[in-house]
Amino acid sequence: MGRCNLCLQEKELKLSHIIPHFAVKWLKETSLTGYLRGLTSNKRHQETRREYLLCGDCEQLLGRDEREFCQQVFNPYHEAKQTSFAYDVWLKRFLIGVHWRVIVTANDSCPETVRAILDRTAETWRRFLLNESDDDGGAELHLFFADIIEGCTFVPPKKANWYLARGFDATPAFNKMEMCLSMRNSSR
Repeated sequence: MGRCNLCLQEKELKLSHIIPHFAVKWLKETSLTGYLRGLTSNKRHQETRREYLLCGDCEQLLGRDEREFCQQVFNPYHEAKQTSFAYDVWLKRFLIGVHWRVIVTANDSCPETVRAILDRTAETWRRFLLNESDDDGGAELHLFFADIIEGCTFVPPKKANWYLARGFDATPAFNKMEMCLSMRNSSR
C-alpha cells in the first residue's frame, strides 16, 4: 500500500518498469545470453530498474499508450525496419509517460534549481496523463532511432555501437544556461 504517484490515491502499488516492459523483453529475447548487461559493467541483470510507483489503474492507463507504441512503432521498426510512422495523441502520451516516470524517479543528485523544474514538469505531465488538462507544458519530445555506426571520420567511443543499437537511455539532461532561462521564465 502507498500513494500512487500518478492519481495520488492511497492504493496497492505495483512494481512499475521505468523503461517499458516490452522494450526490456525485446532486449533479453534478442541478446546472446538472455540477460541484460550495463554499459559500464559486465554484471548480468535479469531486469531493468523498477519501483513501486503506480497503482493498478494507473499502470493500465499508461499501459494503453505503451501497447499502442509497441504495435505501431516498436515492432514495425524492429521487424521490418519501418522508419515512417503515423503521429497521434497516443504517441505524445507514450513519450510523456516514459519521461514522467524518469523524472519522478530521478535521484536527488541534480541541482535544486533543476529539481524544481522537474517537479513542476512532473505535475503538469501528471495532470496531462490523467486527462485532467490538455496542457503538456509545451513539451518538446523527440524520438530517435539509431543503428550501428558503419563508418565515420573519427574513432567512435568504445561500445558506441552497442549503446546505439541496444541501449535505452533515460537520463534527465540539463545545462546551466537552460537552468537559468527556465528559472527566469517560470518566475514571471
